[in-house]
Amino acid sequence: MEIRNNVVLVTGATAGIGRATAVALAQKGANVVMTGRREARLQSLAEELSQYPGERLAIAGDLCDEAFTRQLIHQTVDHFGHIGVLINNAGFGHKSLLTKTPLADIRAVFELNVFALMTACHTAVPYMQHQGFGQIINVSSIVGQRPLIDSGAYTASKTAVNFLTRSLRMELMRENITVTLVYP
Repeated sequence: MEIRNNVVLVTGATAGIGRATAVALAQKGANVVMTGRREARLQSLAEELSQYPGERLAIAGDLCDEAFTRQLIHQTVDHFGHIGVLINNAGFGHKSLLTKTPLADIRAVFELNVFALMTACHTAVPYMQHQGFGQIINVSSIVGQRPLIDSGAYTASKTAVNFLTRSLRMELMRENITVTLVYP
């Protein structure tokens, strides 16, 4: 898939892998939609990326809010006319033993790492089906295959991401929608 002039949505774009991904895409001439919870960081990143070809759209919000996540996809398509690539990068985890982690914390990890990702996919896929192409890239972790003793909730959430991604790949393989799993 051609990156130059394509529309790429990157979640978790304000730091780490998401930020580096947004920068690399902008350098290649993509139209980059960036999202994260920190508005000031998003605006700073958008300004930094303005030196490269392509358009930028920075939308701050919480992906755990299902309405926000759906609106993010709709707004991307309304603005650019399509969505070429969805990069589900946002995620977090707690360092604690699973038996010592409060259930509310486990739910929060799953809410962002799994349910927000699936909400984005559920919303983007019909657009991709209608336009006849698309790519979904889900960022996982090696701990989804090899658990760590002090990251049980994160490990379980990334294992879920791994198998959700594989299922989506099988469902969408005949529709010119590529679904990829990345283990940074």
